[in-house]
Amino acid sequence: MAHLRSIRVGLAVGILGLWACGPGASTPEGIARRFMDRYYVAIDLRGARELCTGLALSKIDQQLELTRGVEINLDTRKPDVRYRLVDFKERGKLRKVFLFEGEVRVPKAGTYKKRCLITLREKGGAWKVSNFADQDTS
Repeated sequence: MAHLRSIRVGLAVGILGLWACGPGASTPEGIARRFMDRYYVAIDLRGARELCTGLALSKIDQQLELTRGVEINLDTRKPDVRYRLVDFKERGKLRKVFLFEGEVRVPKAGTYKKRCLITLREKGGAWKVSNFADQDTS
């Protein structure tokens, strides 16, 4: 019994260690991934808005205006979105560009692939999404 407990503790420590190796929440990659999670996965425009500045903020505000009064509830067919980071470019010290590739599965509507370009810049000591664009690839 003690042996099983030590195995469980070891597994838990290993999993936590792997989780801790990921990008910090306030790093450029961490912000880019949080934006992907909020905007594309959770379809949470208000949550994504908190991470934005500049043109990205304008795009989100425009989408919020266009979707005013439209509710996403349990009856809404939300897609299953999975993504991975495929490229990263540093454009000087204050700008970072991330390219994500994703697969979007929509219930009863099929699957398609998408590429998402997320640009971040440092503003006031914090990283913010300054622009984003996506393109269907299949």
